Amino acid sequence: MPPFDAAMARKHKKNLSDKQVRQWVAVAQSMYDRCMADGGSAGPCEARAIRAANGVTGTPRGNLRHLTVHVALTAPPQHMTLNNLDYLTAPCVMLVAGVLNGGLIGEAELVPQDWNACPVTIGHPTDATTGNAISARAPQVLASSGVGHVYHVRLGQGTRGSAPVASLVGELWLDVARMQGMGGEAQQALTMLEAQEALEVSTAFFSTAVAGQGSYLGTPYGEQHFDLRPDHLALLPNAVGACNWADGCGSPRLHTACECGGTCPTCQETMPMDAPSSRPETPSPTRLQALWTMLARFFHEDPLITNVLSSARRPSYSGTESTAWSAPSLGEAIKALGGTSEQQTAHVADLPASLKRQVAALSLLGDPAADNARDLLFFPVVNPRTGKLNEGALRAVISGRGSQANIPEAAKTSAQNMARRLLNSAFDAGLETQQTTPEDEPETPTDTTPARCPACNSFLPDAEPGEDVECPHCGHVMTMADVRHAGDDPAAPATATRPPPATPEEDPMPTPIIKHRVDALITNERTRWTEQDRHLLESQDEAFLIRLEQQPLAPVHIGPPTTIQEAIATLPGNLQEPMQAMADEYDQRKTAAIQVLVATKRCPFAEDELMAMTAQRVEDLVVMAGAAVPLRPGVQAVKDYSGRGGPARREVPEEEQVPLPPKTFALVVEQQRKLGLIP
Repeated sequence: MPPFDAAMARKHKKNLSDKQVRQWVAVAQSMYDRCMADGGSAGPCEARAIRAANGVTGTPRGNLRHLTVHVALTAPPQHMTLNNLDYLTAPCVMLVAGVLNGGLIGEAELVPQDWNACPVTIGHPTDATTGNAISARAPQVLASSGVGHVYHVRLGQGTRGSAPVASLVGELWLDVARMQGMGGEAQQALTMLEAQEALEVSTAFFSTAVAGQGSYLGTPYGEQHFDLRPDHLALLPNAVGACNWADGCGSPRLHTACECGGTCPTCQETMPMDAPSSRPETPSPTRLQALWTMLARFFHEDPLITNVLSSARRPSYSGTESTAWSAPSLGEAIKALGGTSEQQTAHVADLPASLKRQVAALSLLGDPAADNARDLLFFPVVNPRTGKLNEGALRAVISGRGSQANIPEAAKTSAQNMARRLLNSAFDAGLETQQTTPEDEPETPTDTTPARCPACNSFLPDAEPGEDVECPHCGHVMTMADVRHAGDDPAAPATATRPPPATPEEDPMPTPIIKHRVDALITNERTRWTEQDRHLLESQDEAFLIRLEQQPLAPVHIGPPTTIQEAIATLPGNLQEPMQAMADEYDQRKTAAIQVLVATKRCPFAEDELMAMTAQRVEDLVVMAGAAVPLRPGVQAVKDYSGRGGPARREVPEEEQVPLPPKTFALVVEQQRKLGLIP
């Protein structure tokens, strides 16, 4: 334990009275004991105690609070509990712009929002067979190597040499129980962070590399990296990263003591405001500027740059719902739309264009060309799991979430008006839409759905109107008419996709291609759409109808066979021929027997009635008619006894008559009366 005494008090705080010295010693000792009881180590607890004692004793210069500012010192690691899970949060500098492994990463390529929720692993994951590096954004890799994620990523200021450059600063959120359970390097990294020891980190990302020689701040490079797509951040307790501790990276970022004695510019900028200076009355402008910069970075939140549509679309939906609304994540939307597990965790820029169009169609302002999840699914209002328009989502666009969105006012107004129109038409809300002047009316976004081949319905390559295009699927050649390209003439004829409404209240007539697709959906019994659904289907756009066509069809329920031929068709091939021979013989027997009955003048049955009977029944009628059964020589006809009279009645002699039963009941009644049993 350090000697918190009068000498230490006067060393760290000038011009103290005896009473203030005693106060300083008491505060420092109390703060030190409390820090050690909370599990801290001696060095950080001593510094914390000295700062606390300096802050409450003596007279602040210039009526300013005592505040120690360290540019690269953010906060020590802390234990946080969230959802009954223990997390260790630690500040981290992930990347400093400059040359890494011979490749230049410029300041413009550091995009903080792309790194939010980036997985944290212990070391860089590799393939167990080949040893090659692999992506950490796979469930099995995260299960074996993942220990947490990075959050609250923002831009900081690091240095390369003596020049200030941009850096990526964030917070590590690490699962304490998981790291302790993994042991090994995971436990070692956890121990280093809790002890505030320097821990190396290393970033892993995909990028577009362009070869080219050059030099950046005196460091040569052989290529430049653009369009960084983060994959993971690796903790390296026993290795050194490309951006190492000396370069300004690592966790937690702590300054070491400088040997200059406080005379170098860096120490002057990070010196405590109550430290001795040439002008003790007020802090130096350099230190004030450092304080202002630090506070501005701490409280300032960089505005999100959104790439949303300037005018709201009519979303694609089938049906409505008024259930509780929770905005889906991009992964949930992709899963509901049938995307693979790899697509659910992939970067937005790596998703196929068709899937991005389906995701954007669930929202009002989502841009299919967006490169991040927020802009792709901006203002979602359709539940991807049910495909239904949600009333709560529409009301959220109009109220709090919509009014606080950091987007252009014209786009916000357009989205809220679309939400009101959908509430009025689908839920009978009776809301009024905001009127806009022609000058304020946003431009109608052009349709970005690729044109389709009329022969095979596959997507066509991009082309300008009037150009000949060959379908890559079937080879059909056609001339591109007025399709979805931006900059088309507004007066051109209607496109294959559904045109936007002329006014907010007017719903346009469906185009021929829309009618054709609706007819096909209704005609196909396996889709289960009926004529009653026509108005709903014709109000949707072509992209949504195509999506309905691609949905799994209801199975056709086939009942039992009604004819012999249908029954034979269900048999295996080796049994069909003998069964067909038996069926032919059966038909010949039945036909021959019917001919015999029809030739009989007394036959009460018509030929159609006989055809509905079985062959055995018809042959029985032939026997009853007294004729020989054709094709069955062993069956004898019934003898005809007509005209010979019926059987004679035989008289029974008196001696053969059956005697009458004795009248015993009367005797029983008489006996019971004698006994007094009955009156």
